[in-house]
Amino acid sequence: MMQEKRGILKVMQGEMQLETIPLQAALTVIGRERTDVVLDDGEVSSSHCQIQILNGDFHLFDLHSTNGTFVNGQRIVKSRLQPGDRIRVGKTDFVFDFASDEVGKTDSNGQALDPANYLPPEASGAKEIDDIFMRERSLFLKELCIVADVTYGDGTFETLKVKGEIVLGRLVDLGAFSRDDELSRKHARFFIDDDANAWVEDLGSTNGVVVNGIKISRAVKISEQDVVKAGRCKFKIKVQPAN
Repeated sequence: MMQEKRGILKVMQGEMQLETIPLQAALTVIGRERTDVVLDDGEVSSSHCQIQILNGDFHLFDLHSTNGTFVNGQRIVKSRLQPGDRIRVGKTDFVFDFASDEVGKTDSNGQALDPANYLPPEASGAKEIDDIFMRERSLFLKELCIVADVTYGDGTFETLKVKGEIVLGRLVDLGAFSRDDELSRKHARFFIDDDANAWVEDLGSTNGVVVNGIKISRAVKISEQDVVKAGRCKFKIKVQPAN
C-alpha cells in the first residue's frame, strides 16, 4: 500500500491549542466567520487566508487581511509550505505538517500513483485559480504603503504613510528631513518587495544607514522590530494596505 501525504495544521497557541486540523483536499479557508477554520479573534479578518493545493504542493495565500498572515515570522502574500513551517493568524499559531494515510491510489491503467505528484480531482482548476491570484496579488502590492514612525534628532515624532516607497534626504519634500544636516540630499529609501516585505537601501549617502546598530552596505530586509538610523533620525517601519 502506498502512503499519500495529507496536510494538517497543529495548533500550537490560541483558543484551539493542541488541536490537529486536517486540511481539505483542494482548499481550506481560515477566518473569523463562515470559513473552514473559524477563529474567534478580533485580529482575524472574515476571510483571512487560505491553504490550497497547487501542482501537488501546499500553498498559503493571504486574502488581503487587515493584520496579515505570517510564516516563520515574515508577513507573506503567498508562500509554499514546508513541514515545520509556523503560521501565525491573529493570536493563533499553527505548525504545518503531513499526516500519512495508507491509501492505494491508482491511475486508469491500475498503476499506483506517486503521492508526491498526485493532484486531487478537486484541484483541477488550480492553474486558473493561481493565475487569478497572481493578478490580484499585483493589484494588492500596488496598494501597499510604507508606514514609517520617525523620531527626529530633536526628539519630535511623526508617522509617515506613503504608497510604494519612501525616499528620505535633505532635498526630499517629505517630513522634516531638511533640518537634519547629517542627512545627504538623497540619503536612503524604504521599499516593498514582491512578498510584501519592507527593505531599506542606502542611496550612496555620506554618513550611511544603520540597522540595529550595524552600518549596511546593501539593501536589507527589515521587520517592525528593527530600528533604522539615518542622520539623526530613527525609524520603525511596517507595511500595511492603503485603506
